[in-house]
Amino acid sequence: MLTAEADDTTAVTLAASPVVARCSQELTAYWQEGGSGAEVLIQPVDMHPSMVAKCGCTYAVSMSVPTAAPVTLDVWQRSDAYAGDPDLWQVGTVDAE
Repeated sequence: MLTAEADDTTAVTLAASPVVARCSQELTAYWQEGGSGAEVLIQPVDMHPSMVAKCGCTYAVSMSVPTAAPVTLDVWQRSDAYAGDPDLWQVGTVDAE
């Protein structure tokens, strides 16, 4: 589930849950302006791990995006590159009023 809420006139808080990634894997999120709003990318901190857990866990990710509402946030997730090239997929789109 994605939610976005305007903090004030200069920032929006994005919450994404559940985000599925490898267990014990630290995640980070980046943003950039794009299209009709902003794009957010959620990915592992370590994109080239030497060892990984062989299980998947769910996480809750939240971040403050320094952009004014109303705005549309396109949210993407990328996997690590442990078994080859990372996969990239769209988690969804959410509007902040």
